[in-house]
Amino acid sequence: MADELQLTYQGAAATLYAVVRRPSDQYVWDATAAAWEAWADGSIGDYDLPLTDDGGDLYTADFPTGIASGTTVRIMYYIQAGASPAITDLVIRSEVYLWTGVLTASESITLDARALTSLASVKRWLRITATTDDTLLTELINMVSDRIERVCGRRFAAANYRQWISGSRQESLRLRHYPVINMTRVGYGSTQALSVVYSGTAVRATVDVYGDEDWSTAASCGCRCVSTTAAGTTTTNDLDFSTYPTASTLATAITALTGWTATLLEECLSLDLHPDAGGDAENVTAYLTYPGEDDHTGRYDRRTGLVTFVRGNAPGFGDADDAALHAPSGHQNVLVQYRAGYATLPDDINLLANQLVAGAYHEGKTNPQLASESLGDYSYSLGNQVQMTDGQMAILGPYREIV
Repeated sequence: MADELQLTYQGAAATLYAVVRRPSDQYVWDATAAAWEAWADGSIGDYDLPLTDDGGDLYTADFPTGIASGTTVRIMYYIQAGASPAITDLVIRSEVYLWTGVLTASESITLDARALTSLASVKRWLRITATTDDTLLTELINMVSDRIERVCGRRFAAANYRQWISGSRQESLRLRHYPVINMTRVGYGSTQALSVVYSGTAVRATVDVYGDEDWSTAASCGCRCVSTTAAGTTTTNDLDFSTYPTASTLATAITALTGWTATLLEECLSLDLHPDAGGDAENVTAYLTYPGEDDHTGRYDRRTGLVTFVRGNAPGFGDADDAALHAPSGHQNVLVQYRAGYATLPDDINLLANQLVAGAYHEGKTNPQLASESLGDYSYSLGNQVQMTDGQMAILGPYREIV
């Protein structure tokens, strides 16, 4: 094969070259000696692989035949400023590949479950059939998807959520994610599940309950017991809820820690424990609580995620004498379990994701110092392909967080 090294460079004809390095030891390929060697600034003229201008902004070169198959390499592309390569030349692109007779991506990047487009869709959009840039494109899809979700203040792909909401005597609650597919529970109140105390030799001890943003993955939620000695040595024990799924198993695990004792007061799922900051447990009893009340009925607006409560036998949310139902006051004292999002992503969101990935992909191949170009009497400016246009922001308008 030939022309394995390929670089797209827009602008006037330029003198470009590549340098191949080995990430395992940072050695550089000496094109003159056809061997790996430690980098020496004065020998850069022996390392360069000149790129040929093939027209249409494409520059190519053959990959060195002396490099063994199975070698991971970093290819660095430079624009030559003077008559010969110099260490002051500008690096315009750097890529890591596995050389097996062809260059393939060496890093393993997994498409996020929340991705707003697919690798196949992006490659169709870009008219790409080769697999060389699959890792880069997958990484860009994940980045673009996260950016769109942050702009909108919500997530799009259907998923299960356990959302803590602060009640303030309001008649309804707003869910973070929508459209709502189903709502399985609204719990409230503060029932003691565990008592925890530290009676060891440390001078400070705290216990807290932590979790991810949506409190939906047991492996990312847990109970943390921290103790600090007079000498300043801190011991941290993280007990994740995937290993200790109930309050009783969690109590056993805490008691097994040196100096700690936990007593089960009420059985519940560990995931139901209120997210609490580190409470003092040094010779003082700290309590872990959960929303033990869920004897009410709620109705929700599927499109907006607005939950309104139906009158029933739930004193915390109002009773038969109330003119309206009200959520009990408290910080993150209401737990809502629900499923929300799109089983099939909206076409316009998929389109926008493809556009932004393509823009970021081409931005990485463009001379970063080129802002405009003139061709005779014609001139044009190159905009930032990663910045959203007014039209793209208009696409997101209907999907942005409802306040």
